[in-house]
Amino acid sequence: MKLLPNTKNYLNQSNLFKMKIIKSNVEILIFPNGNLVLTGAKTLEDNYNALDFLIENLSRLGIKVKRKARLTVQNIS
Repeated sequence: MKLLPNTKNYLNQSNLFKMKIIKSNVEILIFPNGNLVLTGAKTLEDNYNALDFLIENLSRLGIKVKRKARLTVQNIS
């Protein structure tokens, strides 16, 4: 299933949607309750770029996204 350009998408048994952004090597896990987990980022800027990419492309698909979010960063190395 290919929803967005430059991504690989997977849906597993627990309804967890995984999307890998190819150019930045960041993987976004989207949970059924709307929570997101970003993995693979080397810098904080990678996280923000991945979020911007996700929000812009979901908006193009007609999915409304609230920009209010609480961001917690853990273990960037």
